Amino acid sequence: MTTTTRIRSLVGALVLTGALVACSTATTPTAVPTASPAASASAISPTPTPTPVASATPEPSAPPSATPAATPSPSATDCAITPVTFAPPSDRLVDVTVAATAGADIVTFTFGRSSIPANPAGAPTGALHVAAQPYTMAGSGLSVAVAGEQVLDLVFDHMSIVADTGDPTFTGEPTLTSSGRAFRSGVLYDASEGHQNWYLGFDGPGCVTLTRSGSTVIVAFAHG
Repeated sequence: MTTTTRIRSLVGALVLTGALVACSTATTPTAVPTASPAASASAISPTPTPTPVASATPEPSAPPSATPAATPSPSATDCAITPVTFAPPSDRLVDVTVAATAGADIVTFTFGRSSIPANPAGAPTGALHVAAQPYTMAGSGLSVAVAGEQVLDLVFDHMSIVADTGDPTFTGEPTLTSSGRAFRSGVLYDASEGHQNWYLGFDGPGCVTLTRSGSTVIVAFAHG
């Protein structure tokens, strides 16, 4: 081979090598294919849609009924009898009367002047409370019939049965009757040894008041 031919062969080899290098350098790497949206959607389970929660805003309340609620009828517990103690006007009971008014039946105990300035047994006392059964006469123990759904015990102690001054004491009937709506009957069950005690029977819800006014003690039985 001649020198010229060798040179041409070398130059051709170099050119070919450069071309290969150039092609190798210019080649763009193949990109990794990404999944298509359709393929992704089919491959991943969709996130479940949350169930709607009821609104926290409270529903408006229904307007109140225009019809007023019925007022409960009075019962015995509405006017429960509370025991009371008091000082009578004097130690000398002189009269007892019963009267009916529009709203209540009234039993009035009237007292005179004291029989003696200082009662040796002590100052007169009074008390009103629910009577204990059986209802009996003091001393004899005989049974006493008292008309009324409920019965009270009105007690006067340290009383003068016979006034030392000669003034009259109570000489009225030992029983009381009434045509009223609440009070039914009264019985003087003890009139001895300084006692003047009464059973008072009545009907109704039990609304009873005791008032001392001047020379009187008034027991009022409200109509139910």
